[in-house]
Amino acid sequence: MGVVVFDPYIGETASLNADRRFVAASLSKLYALLTLYKAAAMGELSLDNEITMCPSDVWAAGTGVLYRYPVGTTMTLRECARVMIKENDNTAWVMLDRILGEEEIEAELHRIGARSTSYWKHNTTTPNDVLLVLEAIADPSYTSPDLSAEMLDIMTDTSFEDRLPQPLPERARVPTR
Repeated sequence: MGVVVFDPYIGETASLNADRRFVAASLSKLYALLTLYKAAAMGELSLDNEITMCPSDVWAAGTGVLYRYPVGTTMTLRECARVMIKENDNTAWVMLDRILGEEEIEAELHRIGARSTSYWKHNTTTPNDVLLVLEAIADPSYTSPDLSAEMLDIMTDTSFEDRLPQPLPERARVPTR
């Protein structure tokens, strides 16, 4: 097991095995989210651009809802990102990965200093690298105040609210429904 806890109010970190590599699993969806919103902040794309589901995008294994939609379904990049995070949707992740490119997502991780993460081939990361991703998402100067707030909003009220809040102290702030 590995964990890193950062208290932004006092700037202190506590960790256990924070540099050990683990399978990233769906944490890699955060990398696509960050890369998408950074590209929007840089004017490389608009979150209102549309994306259409291709047959090769459909991933029925794991979690999500889009695999039930007909191929050819169109939505905005913003909507796709929202479904990817809120529903932990694998099809939405593949769609955004197709638009962004695996190399660009990995390059974005390196730009923020997450050099122990392998995005696609091995899909591994460390707790310290995940912290770097979360810090970039929460940093309004990394994208913009509005885009940062939007990413944080997307990460709240997900379909999977039963994992983290229960073992934490009551005073811990974990957005739930």
